[in-house]
Amino acid sequence: MPTPPRPSATGPSPTNPPTRTLALIRVAMLVGVLVFGGVVWWLRRSGSASYEADPRGLRAAGQLVWALATFGVLALFLVAGRVAAERRPTLSVIAWALGESTALYGGLFWLTLGDPQWYLYGVACLLLTYFIFPVRNIR
Repeated sequence: MPTPPRPSATGPSPTNPPTRTLALIRVAMLVGVLVFGGVVWWLRRSGSASYEADPRGLRAAGQLVWALATFGVLALFLVAGRVAAERRPTLSVIAWALGESTALYGGLFWLTLGDPQWYLYGVACLLLTYFIFPVRNIR
């Protein structure tokens, strides 16, 4: 009777997602942000987007989003060096989501007020989190 194959010690475990899964998560986040930016660009270009928004309120919300994202990524970076290797992918996904929040805020700002600057800054912030928290952990 053949013996069933034993799980390898180097194979992916349920608590440590494989690199491919993490790479797909990153691509999905970036594509979502870029598609949102494309839709906003198309709506602004077509002239059908006219929204009444309080610029001061949006700026205050943006400051909050950027502050939370900045301090959150910094805190996750400091914590990631001290946690077990199995927990680092989870921290990476959370950091990427914080970076994504800045881009989504920028897209909303662009949609409502017509200024694409914060969207571009947000995309740069998202890409920066990809470099700070790579798919393959260097630490």
